[in-house]
Amino acid sequence: MLVRKSRWLTWAGLAGFLIMAGAPVYAGNLEFLNKSPVSYFNDEDIRLLKETVAQVLDDKDAYAKKSWSNPATGNSGRVESRGVFKTAAGVTCKRVRVMNYAKAVEGQSSYIVCQDSEKGWAIDQTAKPG
Repeated sequence: MLVRKSRWLTWAGLAGFLIMAGAPVYAGNLEFLNKSPVSYFNDEDIRLLKETVAQVLDDKDAYAKKSWSNPATGNSGRVESRGVFKTAAGVTCKRVRVMNYAKAVEGQSSYIVCQDSEKGWAIDQTAKPG
């Protein structure tokens, strides 16, 4: 069940960024997103990325690392847990770094992702250790 919830996070938490980064960007100051690695990803690349994020979030190791690659496209990435903490309310959170590579373009993002009893893992950039 937890893996399923982690996949929900991948859709809910990362899908917005993945879609935005892959879609045409018309605002001049956001033009850099057109050249982000995910703008080159196909459906299989995105599936592999989401699966890798779910595996790292569900791993009990506070410093779990997992890589993915798609031989068909040459695209790849790495997901790393950068530590675990509990908030003052007792919520478990992980710091996660996502690195992606496509067409000689590299990109990385960092997130704080917390485990919600109803939603599974959810991004919460404001979470702090308690």
